[in-house]
Amino acid sequence: MASSTAADTVSLCSEASTLIDGSVISTVPDRHGFLGGSQYSPEVKQGPSSETILRREHKWLKMLSKWNFYMSRNYRKVRERCRKGIPMSIRPKAWLFLCGGQLLLEKYPERYSLCLNQNADPKALEDIKKDLHRQFPYHEMFISEDKPGQQELLHVLKAYTVFNPDVGYCQAQAPVAAFLLMHMPAIQAFWCLVSISDRYLKDYYSPGLEIVQRDGFILQALLKKTCSPAYRHLKKVNAEPMFYCTEWFLCAFTRTLPWDSLLRIWDIFLCEGVKVLFKTALVILEGCLGNARNRKRCQGLCETLDLLRNPPEYVLSEEYLVYNVGRLNLTERDFELEHQRQTARRKNASSNVKIMSELVSKCVLRVEVNESGEALDEVHGAEAPLGVPNCRGQRKVKDISVETFASRLEKPTDDWGILPKNSRGASFEQGDVEEMGEIGFFSGNPFVEITKGILHLYKEDTLSSREEALMLCILGVPTSMTCHDLLAFTAPCHAEIAHIRVLRDSSPNQYMTLLTFRNYPAAKEFYDTFNGAPFNSLEPEALCRIVWVSRVEWAHNGLPPPGHTELPTCPVCLERMDESIDGVLTILCNHAFHANCLEQWSDSTCPVCRCVQSPEQAESSECENCGRVGPDALWICLICGHVGCGRYQGGHAASHARESGHCYALQLGSHRVWDYKGDNFVHRLLQNKADGKLVAAEGPPPESEGAQEKVDSVQLEFTYLLTSQLEEQRIYFEEKLLHLDNQATLESKLLREQLTELSEENKQLKTKLANVSKEKQAVEKKFSQSSARLSITLGELNEERQLGKALREYQQQWQTKVAQLEERLQSVSGEKEREVNELQEQLRDLMFHFEAQQTISRSEDRDDIAGGSVSVGEESSQLAKLKRKGRKKK
Repeated sequence: MASSTAADTVSLCSEASTLIDGSVISTVPDRHGFLGGSQYSPEVKQGPSSETILRREHKWLKMLSKWNFYMSRNYRKVRERCRKGIPMSIRPKAWLFLCGGQLLLEKYPERYSLCLNQNADPKALEDIKKDLHRQFPYHEMFISEDKPGQQELLHVLKAYTVFNPDVGYCQAQAPVAAFLLMHMPAIQAFWCLVSISDRYLKDYYSPGLEIVQRDGFILQALLKKTCSPAYRHLKKVNAEPMFYCTEWFLCAFTRTLPWDSLLRIWDIFLCEGVKVLFKTALVILEGCLGNARNRKRCQGLCETLDLLRNPPEYVLSEEYLVYNVGRLNLTERDFELEHQRQTARRKNASSNVKIMSELVSKCVLRVEVNESGEALDEVHGAEAPLGVPNCRGQRKVKDISVETFASRLEKPTDDWGILPKNSRGASFEQGDVEEMGEIGFFSGNPFVEITKGILHLYKEDTLSSREEALMLCILGVPTSMTCHDLLAFTAPCHAEIAHIRVLRDSSPNQYMTLLTFRNYPAAKEFYDTFNGAPFNSLEPEALCRIVWVSRVEWAHNGLPPPGHTELPTCPVCLERMDESIDGVLTILCNHAFHANCLEQWSDSTCPVCRCVQSPEQAESSECENCGRVGPDALWICLICGHVGCGRYQGGHAASHARESGHCYALQLGSHRVWDYKGDNFVHRLLQNKADGKLVAAEGPPPESEGAQEKVDSVQLEFTYLLTSQLEEQRIYFEEKLLHLDNQATLESKLLREQLTELSEENKQLKTKLANVSKEKQAVEKKFSQSSARLSITLGELNEERQLGKALREYQQQWQTKVAQLEERLQSVSGEKEREVNELQEQLRDLMFHFEAQQTISRSEDRDDIAGGSVSVGEESSQLAKLKRKGRKKK
């Protein structure tokens, strides 16, 4: 299997590609400059025609030349052209104008160079250098250090940290700056980054990410309005907005969308503002979770977040995103109202936290221990564990009651948070106590010591000096954090912590921790550092909430001797635990240890009593068919464990009994067993020896004493139950009808609006159709003329081809004749040369004869010579040849 996979991987590599770190890296970049990775798209995209692109470029150039006029007088035209898409050649300049970077560049032309020459924060510069290679590593600009992209990115980010030292460097700025550098020079990218950070994403990169959190809740509220099923699913799986929208907003989708979709979204984003990011996020959420099949597949938080991090391909496509962002039914008013609502909510929350911290700083935590017999009876009752007296040792069962009373110096207000609106002198009934918002808690090993109570806070009537406040309380620590995790979280301050105590309140899946510090500066530093900070990076929604506590009082029946305190011993090292020397940790089972000793204990249980140190998470049950929750409304089958709702809710438990034949079901709230076959409650279940099935033990006969009274009481109870259920059904169906009526009204309104939009679109399409028809006729006329010219041209081309063919034949014939004539000329030339040579020899002989004759006639011995004879000897043939050659040279 591995070999086939490797073969498939290698087969993807062409001659112009290589395999690096398991990814196919091409040596030929795509149209956006990517050589590989998820953004690599080598296929050619079918875009507008060249004539359309030229026409759009001309319009954009004209608009950029009169930019101020269009932005002030005809902004609608700018928005319309941005939604259609900015041409690639115009996009860098258009982005610079849209975001306002051009104005900044003209106003401060030398500012970028000055920022580069100044010294930046060394820590920020080091962080920037660490992040350079992480930005689009498969793009040709950033694929290696010798490419210009990484150096330009370093310059832009360094200049921004110098330009805006209050914000400094944020890791999310790097992909935005790298994205800008792919389209424009460094100085233009710098001013675009400044404009985007200060105008579009204002305060997004500030420490704490408070604005991102606010916008996340705005996104959640808008999702509830646009796609309520997706909103309900996210609430069901406890998916906070910060889990999925942080990277979307901080990076402006540069790490999320495909490149073609990202360019189109940025065209609209720089024109219309940050609301485009909200609309894009809403479209992605609706595309992923608006489908019931996708929601059913994502049963938990991890599956949901995985789907949002890797949406389906069609959801991220350019056509789907741009179309749905444009048609999303959200007005400017919706954004403004939700922005005002979330801003006011956060303001109230911050003021509440401030008031709470000021009030709690003057509070006394008092734990009243009640050693009455009621608590003992409860422990020794039916629910008490076996062997408790043997395991308890000398410790006694305690029932702790803690009360809260507001200060008499201040009037109660609605935003006091955990402080109730009452005073110490008032009396309360049972119902009033439930409305006070009391914090119930317990501590101790449940098998040895049960310590229960209700946590209240006493506020002193007199103000105390802040140097006396040495105790802090961490509220809502998640149960996923064990004592080891808690010690690791508070490790930087262990030297200043004198005592750590773990208490659990009544809220599920969380507990409290009391911290006692050695001095006020250490407590203040801990409060400022950890208050509002997440416990770990994997759960950013779990924040550390800290309140001040002035002291903790434990009231017992007997008081220890005044001024004397027995130092306990550590069960691990057997040394005395002195808080003034070593930090002491008291865990949930009330056993105290040295913090360093317990840190060495690798188990999650107590070293003494083996009690689990961190509270167990409470599992929630729901109907397997309809998802209904609530212990009183759910029944679990004793045979197969199926969980269904009761007959007065959805009736799924009874349906399961009829389908499977499993007749016994246990109510989760009361632990009572119902027999569907006998249609009554079963008081006792026995196991049949024959087949091992559960059967109900027979109760007393109906003729027993008091049977009629029981029947009457059951009938009366049934009547009350039937009346209450009918009333609940009436209210439910009335709410259902009202909801359907509102939904129908809303749908009717939406349909009317859609009808109006479709009518307008239809009119526009008809107008466009008429224009297109005229253009078609003109094009057809041009086509016919072109066809006629083409036929004429083809005829002329035919003639030219025939003529060329004839000329080639003639050329070949003449070439043959020329060759023959050249041969004849060569032969004739040779013959003529021989004849000329012979004639020259004859002429030379004649001239010699004439010269000899003249010489003889002038000679005095001419008479003797006339009668004489001349004889010439024979010369060798070689000598004759040499003479002839000599004569030729002359």
